[in-house]
Amino acid sequence: MQPRRDALSYSIDRLSRRNEIVLKSSMRVLDHRFRHRWTAVDSGGDVRITAHEAGAGAGVEAALHLGSSFVPDAFFVQLPLRAQDLETTFNRIGEELIQTRDLQRSTDLRVPRDDEVFHLQRWPSDTFLHAEHRLTLATLLSARPCSVVTLQGRSALPMDLCRAFMKELMGNGLLRPSTEATTLSSTHAYGRSRTSWSSPAVAPSGLLARIRARLGILPIGPR
Repeated sequence: MQPRRDALSYSIDRLSRRNEIVLKSSMRVLDHRFRHRWTAVDSGGDVRITAHEAGAGAGVEAALHLGSSFVPDAFFVQLPLRAQDLETTFNRIGEELIQTRDLQRSTDLRVPRDDEVFHLQRWPSDTFLHAEHRLTLATLLSARPCSVVTLQGRSALPMDLCRAFMKELMGNGLLRPSTEATTLSSTHAYGRSRTSWSSPAVAPSGLLARIRARLGILPIGPR
């Protein structure tokens, strides 16, 4: 019995008619050599295949560029097409896509407990911090690891808002359970921990003045 092959799809954008015909024919011929089952779709495939060099990987899970010169942020196959190159590249793309799917699926099922302590792995993007309360929460979480309960106590924001923020951070791979502690009681929400915490994520320096002002922290200067 042959092992089950995960189904993936590809769409074609701005290829010459000749290259499109050659590619689709090659994909059918090589089907038995691929580790995954590839299906051509009109648009929105797991992989977008293009000869257009600008922004080849923008907005898609993966982009495959066919051409004569390498394009950053995209998989690349030299023209004219060779069976070995297609087999190697599509197997590699498929493996990465399936790993990403599995990771996302496990992350989606993972919901932080209210008393579970996490630390911020890196500072979120400006797009993620589109609302004022998100900047406040990220700043508090970057100071030291904390739980949802602690974050709510330090921010005085609604618990549902803090819980949703922590869950979204986890979904974006920005949270990691603290290795120093696994739970933190709400009775310690305002206490000073004796634990030597791991290095926190640091906000970009241009934000520090705004953060201090929002949290009511006076700048530290010479006395």
